[in-house]
Amino acid sequence: MNILIINCIASVINIFILYTISKILFKNENIQKILVILLGGFALYWMFFNPHFYGNIIGLTFALGAVLFTLFYLEKNNWLNLILSGILISIAILLKSNYNIFLCGIILILFLDIIKKWKLKNLLIIPIFLIGYLGIILGYNTILNYIDLDLPEGVPMISFVYMGMAEPTNLSAGWYNSSTIDIYREANYNNELAVEKTIDGITTRLQEFLQNPIDGLKYFGEKIGSTWLNPTFQTIFYSLPGTRYRWYPEYAHYLGYHETILSMVGGDLKQVEEFIFEIYQIIIFTFAGFGLFKLSKTINLNQAFLPIIFAGGFIFHIIWETKAIYVIQYYFLLLPFAAFGINYFYENILPKLFNILKKLTK
Repeated sequence: MNILIINCIASVINIFILYTISKILFKNENIQKILVILLGGFALYWMFFNPHFYGNIIGLTFALGAVLFTLFYLEKNNWLNLILSGILISIAILLKSNYNIFLCGIILILFLDIIKKWKLKNLLIIPIFLIGYLGIILGYNTILNYIDLDLPEGVPMISFVYMGMAEPTNLSAGWYNSSTIDIYREANYNNELAVEKTIDGITTRLQEFLQNPIDGLKYFGEKIGSTWLNPTFQTIFYSLPGTRYRWYPEYAHYLGYHETILSMVGGDLKQVEEFIFEIYQIIIFTFAGFGLFKLSKTINLNQAFLPIIFAGGFIFHIIWETKAIYVIQYYFLLLPFAAFGINYFYENILPKLFNILKKLTK
């Protein structure tokens, strides 16, 4: 149960950090009040996902910390914040490699800041940030070399690009399938040969999409829909006891004596939860989209930070293997913009609608 405790602590910290980030992005107390309500709703996702240790939650803590310290730098020009940001994002990546997308977002924002300020000393911004990042990565590799731990190459990373476009088997388009393992076995566990076979597979698949563009659009449409329009983002599924919990069987034993919890993860209450998550998702996507649209003409560099990372995650999972649970951290980043959208609607649109109704009822 130590994993559960770690995730619970990390998920609370994530909520606190995103709230702090939002206070930097939007100097409006009403937006923060709305965000608190939205964060309270999102806590249900963390509650269901906390029993599963997958690197997402604890990794997000360090990634959000990196974003926060980058914002501190943009606001205060204290270069120490860049080193701290580099350290935090490197730890996040060690916990979950997908947080490289946050790293790319940070570097892009720093690059845009260099262009915006355009001072000679600001050319040192990215190298200073990389001091913290490379320090942790080099330290990690040094430890591995010191203890003489020889890690096998394993399945080549490009295989996951092929998995993201392979013919679906038992799951949705672009979701996990055995294609990577099959190719690796066919290559007799030779990494270089596996890369060649994978590239051939990618080339063949791209040709099929070009020859049948409608099939290609349907494939990626299904892939995007199954990834982003799953209201629970698989969090309830990953809270179920099963073979993946064999390393702490007391979790399954505990659930066996609590009928209410069992109903929440696989019974009547689950249907209620799915309905709540669906309404919540509609609210977040609708008002975050509306909020970003209203911000589009006046958005500043700080406010563009989280949308850039979200866009990176969205594009990445069109190309890469996907799952709904892989994108929950990007969904989380939309909350401040949903709060902004709700507040804008309440302050600017709703009064106009009431005036129209008054005129119509006279």
